Amino acid sequence: MISATRLSLFRSFKSRSSTILHPGRNTLPFTRGFKTSRGLYDFHFDTHHFVQRLEREGLNRAQAEGIMSAMAEVIDESIRNMTSNMVTKADQEKHHYTQQVDFAQLKSELQLTEKNDLAMLKAENDRLVTDIEKLKQRLREEITRTQAGVRLDLNLEKRSNARAE
Repeated sequence: MISATRLSLFRSFKSRSSTILHPGRNTLPFTRGFKTSRGLYDFHFDTHHFVQRLEREGLNRAQAEGIMSAMAEVIDESIRNMTSNMVTKADQEKHHYTQQVDFAQLKSELQLTEKNDLAMLKAENDRLVTDIEKLKQRLREEITRTQAGVRLDLNLEKRSNARAE
């Protein structure tokens, strides 16, 4: 049930803009001052207007105030549950910074791997070029030997044909 102090506070508020319900403050209304920005848990709930509406619907003052208190507690709990699942800006910035560091590290690792792979490919290519040059030299030598053998055979055949004549 609502205490006498709370009841008198509820009855003292007359205009819609004068009552605000704050979470974490046992749902007691207070007079709203001029404010330029909303705080983390600020939300507006016109308790006086809500109680009047319930009374117009046929409820007595005590029932209307009881329902209003229950609604205020539900709203308060809902906002607390909602905000407990949210990430703070500082946590988000910390996570963002961590991701940037991780991506920078990954990028440098990829660049290093690419550089190493390129160096290995270049070394393999140089080795293959050297092997090809060696094979070319062997082929030239083999061709030269074969040509020399063919010339020798031709010369010998010419001589044997010249002797035979």
